Amino acid sequence: MKELLQDHYNYTLYENEGKLLLAVVCGTVAVFDLTIELNKAEKRQFDKEGQSFIASLADKIRYTPDEYMERRV
Repeated sequence: MKELLQDHYNYTLYENEGKLLLAVVCGTVAVFDLTIELNKAEKRQFDKEGQSFIASLADKIRYTPDEYMERRV
């Protein structure tokens, strides 16, 4: 697994066998990581916008983690 981007205590983007995995630090009192695989649309947005897209997606995941739990890897 290769680390592509990292913002400490925020998110890390990994590449593993062609898949992009985004690990986001979530929670308030109890802190946990939520890792999802980027889908095709998210990969296209990352290709267009780069790190700014990943930061925005990480924020969405952090503030609404329940919406991403089904995608957890």
